Amino acid sequence: MAACLLALGAAAPAYADFPTAAPCGAMPEALSPLVRAALAGEEDRVLQRIDAGADFLECVSEREVMQLAEPRKRISYVGKPEPGYPLAVLLAVADMPSALADLTQRQPAQLHALDPHGNSALAWAARLLHVEVVKLLLGQGLDPLQTSDEKQTPLSLVLKGREKSKQKTEIVAALIGAVPRERFTSIGVVDQVWVAVFMGDFNAMQVLLEAGVPPHYVAIQGRTALLSAVEAGNLAAVRLLLAHGARVSRYPYRGKTIFEYAEDNFKDARPDAAEIQRLMAIEREKLVRLGHNPPGGAPQDWNSSGAMDNLRLLRMLK
Repeated sequence: MAACLLALGAAAPAYADFPTAAPCGAMPEALSPLVRAALAGEEDRVLQRIDAGADFLECVSEREVMQLAEPRKRISYVGKPEPGYPLAVLLAVADMPSALADLTQRQPAQLHALDPHGNSALAWAARLLHVEVVKLLLGQGLDPLQTSDEKQTPLSLVLKGREKSKQKTEIVAALIGAVPRERFTSIGVVDQVWVAVFMGDFNAMQVLLEAGVPPHYVAIQGRTALLSAVEAGNLAAVRLLLAHGARVSRYPYRGKTIFEYAEDNFKDARPDAAEIQRLMAIEREKLVRLGHNPPGGAPQDWNSSGAMDNLRLLRMLK
């Protein structure tokens, strides 16, 4: 909890040095040849239209973007689809790095244009796992922590995805590699180790930890990356988190401490439960030696002591 509160004061780099994108123009009555080529997945034709002097301020609607982003989903609209999606977003969703590179040469500011919800082309490319586009946009200075109206960033969007793939891991590595280290303790970065563990993505978690993101974030409800790994019985994640200095939290989650989750898994004879319980016993002994044991030191006192501490903290926050 304290980690959450302290992180809010972290400094941010000056991404605002880049030129401001011009707002896109009015929606045309019919789709332009460039947009039709993008929707057809024909990047060569898109490049031809750009060379012919296409309008870089052209807007598309949500319909065109979602047609490319989720082609298998049929979406019905009440009234007209939301307008205001810039050309850079459409090309990122279409996975057209050459077209975006051409746009960079002609109108670099337009790469930074946002959709009506504050999502950048980088956010869309990260969400859709378009590796080459992500790397190109990062090279042009787009912010991996640009926050949308829904409080999502390119980094959080890719980590929230359920898919586990080489492309996803590569994108996480590229995004965190573009984040200045002074931002590693800020919300939007430090909490992503927990998100990766919660989503069961060991490779993404490993990338974040090896980049130097600390594993100590405590979610509002008291959950930590280590507790989530123990609860899931993920021995590899438990070992990696401990190797990177993850601390055992004294606070319970849903009425149980991390030690009780380990014990329950052991009783249920879950795979690797015995080794996880052994590792948690070592961590518990460390806490006892440091003087953090509950009054009396009896195992049955541990949960009640943690619950009282948590209750006092919640009262302070009120």
